[in-house]
Amino acid sequence: MNLLNRFSDVTFNPFTDITWLNDSQKDALWINYLYNHSGEKEEAPLLEKNIFSVIPANLSTLSHIINTMFLDKWNTLHNSLTLEYNPIDNYNRVEDTTTDITDSKTESTTSNNTDVMTGGHTNTINDNNINKRSAYDDDTYVDNESDTRNSTDTLVYDSETKTFNGENSSTSSGTGKNTVHSEVKGNIGVTTTQQMLTSEIELRRFNLINEMYNDLDTILTIGIYVY
Repeated sequence: MNLLNRFSDVTFNPFTDITWLNDSQKDALWINYLYNHSGEKEEAPLLEKNIFSVIPANLSTLSHIINTMFLDKWNTLHNSLTLEYNPIDNYNRVEDTTTDITDSKTESTTSNNTDVMTGGHTNTINDNNINKRSAYDDDTYVDNESDTRNSTDTLVYDSETKTFNGENSSTSSGTGKNTVHSEVKGNIGVTTTQQMLTSEIELRRFNLINEMYNDLDTILTIGIYVY
């Protein structure tokens, strides 16, 4: 039995688990495989004697076989073909250099202040009183009695001293990273621009879909057309 007849009445798609294809693309590729590539090829013994030997068909096993053998290869080829790069650059160096930074700062302020207050006054009083007397028949006065008073009044303010000693300090620290990104690319001269463009054109001639179809043939068919 050929593949087109084998899969005409079952729901199966070998591209279901490919994440870079949408559902419409998956269906279109499977239909194209059956009707334009391998639908008229004889089915492989795996299908006839194993997958479809039971009802319902063991299609989950078939999907697992295909994914195990080819899914990683298909993803790798797709990622390689869709890389963004300049085809005439044959040198590209990218470097990221990271340096650890530690910063510490201490600020200190010291203050010493002394205030002294003193005051007062002294008041001295000297008072001398002398009484004199004369005879009744003499105009000359002589000292008769004296009175001397000496007093000192002293007022002294209390002495007041105010002293302030203080120190204020603060410390701050921090850590961080400094990253420098550098990229150098271009043509270093070992290959001409024309040679690199020719290589790029040759690469783009590679057809990933045809490669996937050929891989499926190794599982699903024996390569012989049955009309």
